[in-house]
Formats: sequence, structure tokens, C-alpha cells
Amino acid sequence: MNINNSIRIEGRRIRLPKVGMIKFHTKQIITGEISSVTFRKKNSGKYYAAILCKDGPIKSSKKNRRSCGIDLGITNFVTINTGEIIRFPEQNKIKHLDKKTRRLHRSLSRKQPQSNNRQKNKEKLSRGYEKIHNTLKYHFYKIAQRLTEKYQIICLETLNIKNMLKNRKLSKKIQEKSWHMFVEILEEKAEQRGRTIIHIDQWYPSSKTCHKCQHIKQDLKQGEQTWTCPQCKTILHRDINAAKNILQEGLKTKQVNNKK
Repeated sequence: MNINNSIRIEGRRIRLPKVGMIKFHTKQIITGEISSVTFRKKNSGKYYAAILCKDGPIKSSKKNRRSCGIDLGITNFVTINTGEIIRFPEQNKIKHLDKKTRRLHRSLSRKQPQSNNRQKNKEKLSRGYEKIHNTLKYHFYKIAQRLTEKYQIICLETLNIKNMLKNRKLSKKIQEKSWHMFVEILEEKAEQRGRTIIHIDQWYPSSKTCHKCQHIKQDLKQGEQTWTCPQCKTILHRDINAAKNILQEGLKTKQVNNKK
């Protein structure tokens, strides 16, 4: 893994031209011929290296016929149509880090402009936000890997997060869930493994529609977790019912696209 012996990796060290050997830490196995290395300094004071290799990701040849529908929510982070519920990862740890960053924000407001203490406080604050981001990213990758290993087709609802954030009562909770980051990671993993991601229409009433008889309950309230269909008398769990509807609608969308 080197270019004319100028860039190479030896154990936990990377050799760079005009710099020499530098220690680095990674959990990934770097394969292929290295094309370039780009260094970037974060506001937290840490340095990150982006290593570009010529060999691209190998798509998984192992395929299955399993499909799933996923409902993303606040109470239940991921709900699958099978009834499986994945809770929001490391919720207590995220709350602790969030509390710490709020305290650092208050401390920053009391520091004198252009002072060394203010700069140190800004770096601590950046490290706090970076830790929250990295914690979420790590667990989102684990969830995405688990889903893409198990299912060939994954159907998702299209969330208009910008409009959802206008709700003052729920905006903070919606921001904490980082749905956009999770969907991006899931799409990345799906592309690497050769899986298919289907996004359904954002206006489809997945929670209000009975998955058995397709009756739509227009007066379904936000806090109702279970409801009984007035037409077929089926007792429905809000999130599981939504996930089943997302799967049905996603497979219909796939069939229509295939015909085109």
C-alpha cells in the first residue's frame, strides 16, 4: 500500500513525504493502493486523515429476498414491520454530553473576547460536539450494518425534517435523533452491500392507515400509540402499523418504477 514508496502504512504509523513517520489510530483495515492522503484539523484541535485508495468498496454478492419497512420515530428510534424495535443508542450518554456542552456554552459567554481562556473553552466545546457526533455515528453504523446484512430491500419514509423542526414542542427531540445522519449512513452501507433503498412519498399517511383494510383514521392524535381500526376492528400499534404500510407502499413504488 504505497505510491513509489513515498506514502505507506507500517502498523500504526503512516509515512508521508517531507514529514516522515506519523502515529495514527484507526479501527478500519486499509486495503488497496493509496492514491492520496488529506489532513484536516478540526475546531477541537484534533487532526484527521482521509486516505484515498484505488480499490473501491466491494459489493456483497450474497443476496436474499427479504424486504423490510422502517418507521423512524422519537419514542422508538427504528421500528421494523416485523415488530422489532431499536431504541435510540446511548441515550443516557448523549444526555450527559449534551448537558456538558450547555454548561460550556454558558462558560463561553462569560469569557473575554480574544482571550486565551475563551479559545480553550471553544476547543472544549468543539470536542464535546465532536464526541456526540462520533458516538451517534458509531452506533448508527452498527444499526445500518445489521439492517443491510439482514434485508435486501429497505423501505423508508421521506421525512421533511425542516418543516418538522417548526414544531417548538418537538424540535429539540427531533434534532437529538439525527435522522438525516442515520439515513445517509444507511444509504452508504446499502450501496456498499448492493442493497436497495426505497423512499416512499412524504405525504403518505403511514401512521393513520390500517395496514389490513387501508382505512384512514383522520383524527389520529400525536400521542396515540395504539388505536383500533373502526372498519375491521384490528388493534394496531402506531409505529409497527406505520412500518408495515411503508413496506407495502415501498414495494408498490418499486413495481411502478420497474414497469417504467
